[in-house]
Amino acid sequence: MSAAFSIIVTNCQIGSLWVHRPWNHTQDIAKMFVNGRVTDMSVRETLRKSLDEARSLENVAVAKAIRIAEPFTGLTDVTNHVLVLGPTKQYHESLLPEFRCTPEAKRQPGLLQKVVAGAGEVIKS
Repeated sequence: MSAAFSIIVTNCQIGSLWVHRPWNHTQDIAKMFVNGRVTDMSVRETLRKSLDEARSLENVAVAKAIRIAEPFTGLTDVTNHVLVLGPTKQYHESLLPEFRCTPEAKRQPGLLQKVVAGAGEVIKS
């Protein structure tokens, strides 16, 4: 865990931690990879291992009974002064096969194509 977060957790009262936990979004993900031997559990464990800092944050928050929320579209803080605009949970999950530690993904539109398509949808709205 980073020294800065350790100091904050030790010296401050924290109401909630907002952090993405991609390892919790691996259900039915194995079908998105070229290698048929990949399992949902193997992807979950690979993500956990590659994101040690985030896992450390999660573990400290759980140990200190700090509420954890994933910052997806629509989440607000308790004062309603902060509103998360993106990403959506679905978009976040669609990017997991392209994460740096995952096996080769099946052919899907690249990140740039997804961003451009998403921007087009926003402009249409």
